[in-house]
Amino acid sequence: MEAQAVTGATRIPLLEVVPTLAGYLPPDGQELARRLTVHVHLLPRGEVDPGRVLDDAGAFAAVVVDGLLMHRMAIGEQPALRLLGPGDVLSTTDGPRPFLVAHSSYRAAAAVRVAMLDDRVLWLAQRFPRLFAGLQARAGAQQDRIAVQLAACQLPRVEDRLIAIMWLLAETWGHVTPGGTEVPVTLTHDALGELVGARRSTVSLALKQLIEDGALVRNDGGWLLLKTMEEPVAARPLSIDPGLIENGDSQWAARPAQRVDLHQLSALVHAMAESHQRDAAAFRSRIDRAQRARARNQALREEIARQRRRR
Repeated sequence: MEAQAVTGATRIPLLEVVPTLAGYLPPDGQELARRLTVHVHLLPRGEVDPGRVLDDAGAFAAVVVDGLLMHRMAIGEQPALRLLGPGDVLSTTDGPRPFLVAHSSYRAAAAVRVAMLDDRVLWLAQRFPRLFAGLQARAGAQQDRIAVQLAACQLPRVEDRLIAIMWLLAETWGHVTPGGTEVPVTLTHDALGELVGARRSTVSLALKQLIEDGALVRNDGGWLLLKTMEEPVAARPLSIDPGLIENGDSQWAARPAQRVDLHQLSALVHAMAESHQRDAAAFRSRIDRAQRARARNQALREEIARQRRRR
């Protein structure tokens, strides 16, 4: 389905979209930021094209006001998922997509409202450049969250990965209730699997175990974490510090481009296939001879045993 943005008539003050920006502005800048309003666009449920959404609005970035955007990527056949929720910055890059990424798409789980950062925000930033420091800090917090998600995906047990992700979501968008810490995010087992790098069936078993252990429970608004988060354990230092190789001419870059002879390559592939078939046939023949020899030995042992019984 082609991605489209539905423009709403709503405008809201910039500081309502990103309240932390006030800390980067002087008093007169805060007053201007309170009076400066930004357009709020409604993204309907379904596929979203961030580049088109921003271009149509004449914006350099957007901030999620409410709702949830899912950024789904795949390397080969392995999918991965990251979430963008209230307060997160939506932007595009000016570089090509990494070669390893086979698929990348955004989807709104339900209607999502985003505030467009356009030329009016740039005008304010020209007068108060530290406004960009506040936006950069907001984007940096997102990068930190992605790094934590990456680290959580490396935990050996899927149960530990799920709990870590739940606490990460709770820290970002959750709130404390008398019954526990609420995570107001409803995700399927497939989506949770893409968040933590596990198969759906494994996630289902891990969630069942966590529920039986009393660690969490599903509720109407998402999940409820029943136990307090454990204190983090300090990581052991690396035995060898990583280092960058000194800059120099790349052997790959210095190597002249070679023209590939497709006919020669095709002949080589066919020759390798024929060689593999011959080797496989010879291997099967050796297995057959070994099985016949074992059968003869077994029959000989049985015959010797019968002769001994007759004596």
